[in-house]
Amino acid sequence: MGFEQQTLWSFIGNTLPEFRDLLKRRDTSELDQNEKAILDFLLTLSGETDGLEKTEDSDDFLSAAAGRIRDEWDYIKQHNGPLYERAESLVSQCGGESPAYRQNALLNFLFPEKNFAGGDFKNQQEEIRKRRTVDITELNQNPIQDPAGEILFSSNVLLTVPPENYYSKLTPSMQERARAVASEDQQFWFDHPILMGVETDANEMIYGLRGLADTLKYEKENGHAASDAQMTVILSLSVTHNGLKNLAHEYLAKELENAGSLEGLKVYLFTEEDTKFLASHLSCLSDVPESQEAISAVFGVDGCYGRHYSFLKALAPLWTICMDPKVKGTFKIDLDQVFPQKELTKQTGKSAFQHFMTPLWGAGGVDSRGRDVTLGMIAGALVNEKDIHKGIYTADIPLPDENAPLKGETRVFDKLKVMSASTRGEMMTRYNSAQFPEHPDGKSRCISRVHVTGGTNGILCETLRQYRPFTPGFIGRAEDQAYILSVLLGNPSGDQEGPLLRYVHESGLIMRHDKEAFAGDAIAAAKLGTWIGDLLRLLYFSFYARFIPGSVEAVKEELDPFTGCFITPFPYTMVFLRLILKVLDEPQNREVLLDLASRRLGSFVTGEENGETVKAEWMAEREGWDLFYDSLDLLESEIEEGTDRAKELTESIRERLENCRIC
Repeated sequence: MGFEQQTLWSFIGNTLPEFRDLLKRRDTSELDQNEKAILDFLLTLSGETDGLEKTEDSDDFLSAAAGRIRDEWDYIKQHNGPLYERAESLVSQCGGESPAYRQNALLNFLFPEKNFAGGDFKNQQEEIRKRRTVDITELNQNPIQDPAGEILFSSNVLLTVPPENYYSKLTPSMQERARAVASEDQQFWFDHPILMGVETDANEMIYGLRGLADTLKYEKENGHAASDAQMTVILSLSVTHNGLKNLAHEYLAKELENAGSLEGLKVYLFTEEDTKFLASHLSCLSDVPESQEAISAVFGVDGCYGRHYSFLKALAPLWTICMDPKVKGTFKIDLDQVFPQKELTKQTGKSAFQHFMTPLWGAGGVDSRGRDVTLGMIAGALVNEKDIHKGIYTADIPLPDENAPLKGETRVFDKLKVMSASTRGEMMTRYNSAQFPEHPDGKSRCISRVHVTGGTNGILCETLRQYRPFTPGFIGRAEDQAYILSVLLGNPSGDQEGPLLRYVHESGLIMRHDKEAFAGDAIAAAKLGTWIGDLLRLLYFSFYARFIPGSVEAVKEELDPFTGCFITPFPYTMVFLRLILKVLDEPQNREVLLDLASRRLGSFVTGEENGETVKAEWMAEREGWDLFYDSLDLLESEIEEGTDRAKELTESIRERLENCRIC
C-alpha cells in the first residue's frame, strides 16, 4: 500500500515526545478526560481502529477537528502533489532515524521558515534587510512640517469586566451593572484590555494620554511645536462584552475626571453609535442600494482588532474634509507606549516630532526587485521599559537561545527565531551609522517595512484615498501586519496601477513599551485568549494569502520569514498540533485552553467558516471600503460645487465629530 496521510500521522505521533508518551499510556483509567480526547484524536488521524469511547464536549470538538485535518490532506494529495511527495519523503527517509533527527526533520517540514537564508541568524537579518532595501527616486516635496497640527494621533481603548477583587473599587451602582454584564458570554478578545476598577494610574487610556501630553510639552519646550499648539487624539472604544457598551462611556468619563490635566490635547472618543451616524450620512451621497449597511459593516469600532484598526486610519481623510484641512496623515500608538523624548534626542539627534518630519514619509523609490514603490506609510519600533537603560535600539524581542531544547508547540512552530531576526533586520536598522556602514544611509536608500507593530505606524491621507488599504474585520491578531496585505501586490483585480504601497522605516522613531510596568493584571488575564488568537491568525492569514492579488508563493516571498510563517498550506494541521502540544505542556490550563479553542475555532471546525467564506467576507468589506472612499470623493466634489446637500452633511458630520470630544 502506498503512502497515505495516516502514515504521516503515525510518524508524527511517534516522533513528538509528548504524543509518543501519551500513545504509550493506553490504560485509559490513568488519563483525564482531556488526555483521552487527545489520544482519541491522535488514533483517529493515524487510522487505528481501536479509538477510545467518545468523551463529551472537548472530544466532539477534537473529533471534528480530526475530520477537518483529513480533508485538508486529501485536498493536498489531489491539488499539491509536490507537497504531498515531500511528506512521503519525510516519512520514508526519516522513519528509522534517531528521535532527535526525526524531530528536526519534522520541524523543517512543518516550519520551513526556520531555514530562511540558510538558517543562520546573522544571514537572516542581512537577507531581510537586502530584500527590504529601497532606492529613493524622489523625496516627498511636501512632508509633515507641523506634527501637532498635521497628524491625527490615534489609539484604541479596549475595556473589559473587572476581576473579582476590583469590584469594590466601583460605585455600588456600577458594581451591580458590571456583574450583570460579566454573566454574559464574552464576544471579543484583546491582548490586555482595561480592567474596570483598575487604579487610575494603571488605566491604559490615562497612561497613554498623559504620555502624549508630555510629548507635546517637550516639543514646545524645544521649539518643535508652537507654544499654543494642540494635538488631536482620536480614540476608538471597543468592549469584550456587549453589555459594556452601556457602561463604558460613563466609566471612562469618570476616569478622565480623576486623571487631572491633559494640557494641549483635544481627545475624541468614538463608539459604534457614533460611527453608524457618520456612515449613514456618508451613504446619502451614494446611489448604490444598501450603501449605508455596507459602509457601517466596515466603518466601526465594535469587534475584533482589524475593525477598529481600519476605522482609526480611515477617519483621517474624513476629518480633513469636515474638520481640519491642515491634517495630512494619521499615526497610531498603543496606549501602553510613550515617546522617550530625552533618550530619542540624545541617541538619535531627533525628537519624536522631528522624526515625523522626514521627507522619506511619502517618498518614491524602486525596491530590491526593481518595482516602483511609494512610501506613503511610516513605521517605527519599540523598546521595552525594562531594557531602555541599555539604549533605545534594544530590540523588544529577545534573542533566541540556540542551545535551548525545543518543547511543547515550539517543536512544530518555532517562531521566536524568525521573529527575532525580523525585528533586528527591519526595526533596528540604523541609517547613516558609522557602527553599521552596511546599512542604508536613510537619504538615497532606506528600508521598507513588512513587520510593523499595532502602535508606531502611520499613513498619509492622500495615500489612504488612493490605495484604500484595510484590515478585514475578522482579523483578531496582527491587524497591523494584515493591513498592507489588502494592497500588497496590487489592487483587488490583480492589476497594478502605479507604484506598490509600502511602509518606510524611520530609523530611531522608537516608543518605550511600558505594558509590563503597569498593566500586569490585564496581561495575565488575557494571556490564554491572546494565544488562541495566534491560532486564528494562522487560519486567517493562510486563507487570506490564497485570494489576494499575487500567488501564495509571491505573497510569502514578500512576507517571509516572520509575517509569512503564519501562511501555511496546512493551517488546520498546524493549528491543532500547536493546540494539543500546548494543552499537554500546560496541564493547569487544559480546561480553559480547550474551552476557548472550542468557542473561537468552532466555526472553522464545523466548516461554517472556511477559505471560501473568508474570501466572501473580504470581498464584501472591499466593496464597503470602496463605497466609503467613493463617498468622500463625492462629498469633497459637492463641497467644491457649493451644493446645499454638501453644506448640510458637512455641518451635521462636524457637529457629531465635535460631540465626541471628551477633553
